[in-house]
Amino acid sequence: MVSTQQSEYVWGLAEQIFTRQITSGQVPSNTLFSPLDTQSVLIRTANVDPLLVDYNIDFMQVIYDYWLRSGNDTFLEMFWPQMVASTSYAVSRALDEGTQLFGAPYGSSGTTLNGEKRQALGPSNTVSMVIGLERMADMAAHLGHYSSESFYRGQAQLSRDAIESLFWNETGGYFSGALGRTGYDLMDIAHVLLAGVGTAGQRNEFIEKLPSLQVPAGHTNGIRYYETPGIVNPYFMSFLLEGLAISNRTALTQELLDATWSPMVRRDRNYTGAYWEYISTDGTYPGLDLFTGQSHSWGSYPPVLLSEYVLVVRPASAGYKDFFIAPLPDFKTGWVHGRVPTPVGIIYAAWGYDSKGKVMMEIQAPEGLKGAIVPPFWGNYSVDGISGFTGDKAFTGGSKRVLIVQD
Repeated sequence: MVSTQQSEYVWGLAEQIFTRQITSGQVPSNTLFSPLDTQSVLIRTANVDPLLVDYNIDFMQVIYDYWLRSGNDTFLEMFWPQMVASTSYAVSRALDEGTQLFGAPYGSSGTTLNGEKRQALGPSNTVSMVIGLERMADMAAHLGHYSSESFYRGQAQLSRDAIESLFWNETGGYFSGALGRTGYDLMDIAHVLLAGVGTAGQRNEFIEKLPSLQVPAGHTNGIRYYETPGIVNPYFMSFLLEGLAISNRTALTQELLDATWSPMVRRDRNYTGAYWEYISTDGTYPGLDLFTGQSHSWGSYPPVLLSEYVLVVRPASAGYKDFFIAPLPDFKTGWVHGRVPTPVGIIYAAWGYDSKGKVMMEIQAPEGLKGAIVPPFWGNYSVDGISGFTGDKAFTGGSKRVLIVQD
């Protein structure tokens, strides 16, 4: 939806999901049951409660992404009480108060809270919770709910501090997979990059662990199902793609994009024209053979990457009132151009390389929007024929285009 900005589909689905919310605050992980069949909704929701409470936090992140791009305050105000209830439920069920980490209400080890055994999971779960709480804080501040904002930011910081103090393995140079254990997995690396956990040096060390998980079709955590070969999960690759892009690791981003998604567009006997659920580690066929879903939305992140990290136009405030353009440095392409719909009109952006290999950028934005251009290179450049500029370039929207040429 990000790449097409057809946000009515997000609004409609979110509204439908909220009609299934139960009194505890939890929203179900799917909406297979009719809202008239309250018993089935309750049974389905209650049965997946221990496993999928993190989906409630993920849902708040989806709403934040929708609101940031649409500027739809009406939606936010309409569902804010239900969003608070869902977040409160998820935190109460998942937060281990002894460690301030995400802990599932099951497992053979961990601390005891309210009579339940809780096992602190790897950093990825806690980081996802931190991101969700920080985004709830941003939305609360926008709506003027400052006490809620303070709570969400405070809890997010406590959990962020806990990750950095309890999970970093100084000897190994990574954020460990679980308390009292060594090792890590792909999603740990991805989430640490997404949230900027730890220092830049620690994150760089963690990125250097990727080769240990690398296969021809991307990266893998190993066997997903018993008695099946190892597979590559495009859903996991999506988190890693964005994490690498945020870190400006352009070569790794582009290599992963090509490795994982090229098999899906290759015109061979496995071609479906849609996203695959899993891929074989060598990239030659769908990962679970005939069992693999070959039209699956969880592999659909590349259009977002191309829109927001390659084109690249990203909102800095709701509705693109403030936005920035920051292409990945040294991205290998001839040219890139596209249109980004906003509530007040279209942002036009294009960039590429001239015959001398110098970067050229052209941007035009609607009146009332403010942008910041972050050139993907070091050094001087000209703006509309006037040379002598360095660093970021601020501009305001209007009828005039902005043309940047690398000196």
